[in-house]
Amino acid sequence: FRSKFLSTVKLEGSGVAANGTIIQYYNGCYHTDTCPRTASGVCAQAGIRAAVDPGILPMKSDFNITGIGIRTAQDTGGAIDGYHIDDYVGVGIANYFGNSYNRAVRLLEGDPSCAN
Repeated sequence: FRSKFLSTVKLEGSGVAANGTIIQYYNGCYHTDTCPRTASGVCAQAGIRAAVDPGILPMKSDFNITGIGIRTAQDTGGAIDGYHIDDYVGVGIANYFGNSYNRAVRLLEGDPSCAN
């Protein structure tokens, strides 16, 4: 793999190689996987999952971003610190809320694993 691609994977956490292979970076190593995996171990899903600072929003909690919609806190990251949310929109595509945009975020009550 090209070094520029691998440095992007290291920064973003995952990437798709030209041959379709999904490459992940965690624990200081590159790995192949069947999907881009979050810190909580589930496959990232665009429009559903987001990376948060778990000291601000609890992992696995649901929250609503004004004008964006409901997301589930399922990932973390080196650039996610404090009041910064990384809305997952797909491998290799960045969509950051926090420093770039000021949006209201409301934590939704209840345990998301109990939703019907």
